Amino acid sequence: MGYNEEKIFTEGFIRKFQEIKNELKTFVMEELDKWLVQERKKGELKDESDNEEDEKEKVVTSMYEHLSKTENELTKTDIRRILELGFDRYEMIIDGFVRKYKSIKEKDDKEVHRVLYSYLIKRGIIRNLKEDDTDDTDESNLQTTPEIEIIDPDEDKEI
Repeated sequence: MGYNEEKIFTEGFIRKFQEIKNELKTFVMEELDKWLVQERKKGELKDESDNEEDEKEKVVTSMYEHLSKTENELTKTDIRRILELGFDRYEMIIDGFVRKYKSIKEKDDKEVHRVLYSYLIKRGIIRNLKEDDTDDTDESNLQTTPEIEIIDPDEDKEI
């Protein structure tokens, strides 16, 4: 039928062939080709998501190594949480950021984000758009700080 060993030994190929073996040869080949394309797409999607996770984990590991054995030491879980709250690794190394996080880390994600964001505004790292001088600007064009929505993983399970 024109399939090489690599395709034949793809997991599930023989099983698919057994399902359709009594059909016409052209139909069988069409079905097997469709199945191979679907399997290849599944593999590509899995590879892409694995690559994204690998990149995130590299950042977490890099930050962990950078902060370890200093007064700013954080666990990998804490680093992941800070990154998921929308802060980046450069904001994490700002003097006092980790200290501020440690003092409020027991609070919920929204409160932690609010306090850390305010801290960065006070340090001049982030511009507070709500307090900008609005004399020269139209209020309708004024940009505001975007609010983030924290999704509780436990809520997903209830739905």
